[in-house]
Amino acid sequence: MGHTVSSQIRERGASSLETRWRCKDGSSIDILLNSSALNPDQPAEGLIQTALDISGRHRAEAALLESQRLYRTLLSNLPGMACRFRIARERLVEFVSDGCLALTGYPPHVLIGNGVTYDDLVDPEDREALWHQISSALQRQAPYTLTYRIRTAQGGQRWVWEQGRGVYDTAGQAVAIESFISDVTESRKAQDDIRANEERLRQTVQTMPVMLT
Repeated sequence: MGHTVSSQIRERGASSLETRWRCKDGSSIDILLNSSALNPDQPAEGLIQTALDISGRHRAEAALLESQRLYRTLLSNLPGMACRFRIARERLVEFVSDGCLALTGYPPHVLIGNGVTYDDLVDPEDREALWHQISSALQRQAPYTLTYRIRTAQGGQRWVWEQGRGVYDTAGQAVAIESFISDVTESRKAQDDIRANEERLRQTVQTMPVMLT
């Protein structure tokens, strides 16, 4: 380590080194040790050294990394996908969580900047009404909740539930859309089955002969 510092001072006239010092009370602190030659032409004449406590910076960096790890873990465990879209009818994907693979059949990198927009996934019959409702919510700066159909990479159809809202700049202009989308195919099928059963029951009752007393 000392050889490295000496080499840097000979080559550049100065060096920086991150190290750890033990304090009198037994605790440790992280130090940024800056060294520079009194005379750059004659480094052997002596050094000027300053020590900066960077323990707080290291703690902040560690906290940020842990926060990012926790965020990724939470997103990966969600039963759906979190998304960020550009403000456009096509809804170009700026970010999507790993859950998109299970939901849509597409891995994240295919939906981010590779020619496949989220609008491409939406069932053609639902696209116009879907964008109309999103645009209306953005104009009112209100959240929205929608249920519609998508086509998966394998060609299948799924019903999805989306809850989202716009992201606005200081002037109130929408700059992005953030949303969460989950698969509700099974619950939608159950609702359709209930409605079909109710309709069959209604028709059966209507065709029953009138009982005379």
